[in-house]
Amino acid sequence: MTDFSHRLVRWYQVHKRELPWREHRNPYAIWLSEVLLQQTRVEQGTPYFLRFVERFPTVEDLATAQLDDLLQVWQGLGYYARARNLHAAAKIVANEWNGQWKTEVADWRALPGVGPYTAGAIASIAFGTRAAAVDGNVYRVLSRWAGIETAVDQPEGQKALWGLAESLLPAGDCGDHTQALMELGSLVCSPKQPKCGECPIAEDCAVAFQPDKAEMLPVKLSKTKVLEEHWHRLFVVRDGQFLCGKRPITGIWPGLMDLPQPSDLGKAASEIEAGSAGKPVEHRLSHRRLWIHFHHLDAREPTCQTKGFEWVALDDWEAHAWPVPVGRWLKKNSTFDFDNSTHLLF
Repeated sequence: MTDFSHRLVRWYQVHKRELPWREHRNPYAIWLSEVLLQQTRVEQGTPYFLRFVERFPTVEDLATAQLDDLLQVWQGLGYYARARNLHAAAKIVANEWNGQWKTEVADWRALPGVGPYTAGAIASIAFGTRAAAVDGNVYRVLSRWAGIETAVDQPEGQKALWGLAESLLPAGDCGDHTQALMELGSLVCSPKQPKCGECPIAEDCAVAFQPDKAEMLPVKLSKTKVLEEHWHRLFVVRDGQFLCGKRPITGIWPGLMDLPQPSDLGKAASEIEAGSAGKPVEHRLSHRRLWIHFHHLDAREPTCQTKGFEWVALDDWEAHAWPVPVGRWLKKNSTFDFDNSTHLLF
């Protein structure tokens, strides 16, 4: 074991968080945790992990589950392509791998939705394979430790950091080393105000105890512009039911249930302003800021039908998986008193 790795692992064994997927070297649990925690904080992802393994305790259970059941458990995590890829990959593991876990990075890379980081993390943590796993935390730790100023969102910077990560791997089991690097980035080498006094590798870090320099690393060139958009959703009610339908399998919130928008019913947003139900709901995505305007409409005509949509009982809305802002709005408004409200006729 290199001196770098030795110091790192020794720190990890004392300071690591007790997390449910760390209790055993269970490849299925480790894989689930890596997928669930992509773009998700540990505090937010842990309850989902526990619900997930309760509902789908084995990879065979996941492989044979209906996608809608999986999406319902996933509801609220976002990035729903992860759930679809996980479902597809579980079928491959159960049917083509015959439930026998592979230990090499290349095998994991062949699964849907598994990139270089995830494959390296699973192989090293679950099986001790000598493989690097470089996520955002590791980019930050290593770029600061080595003083690398090449942009990590450019091919040259990525190559440099992955090369450095591979050169620092211990000769034997890499599981604790991999987790230690990520844990250090999460608990100590934070984006702002890093705790250099608690860092096991501070003695030879290029920017230790220099917070102004440390916070400039890693360097990123791309600045993603956040787009603001106004969306309209129609809550069309008739005889204790409301109109809804599944979203396309591509784009935002793929395959989730949603309320119709004005164009679905042959209307323009300007036609339904009078039926607006209070202030718009704000919802933030990675590169979007959505303002969702909800409108109550009363479908008095029994012939009201729209292709691609269905009538669902108001009491049954929770049986479906919804985008987070729509689900939250429904929770507050599915018992709306339409008989005593002002609303549009459809």
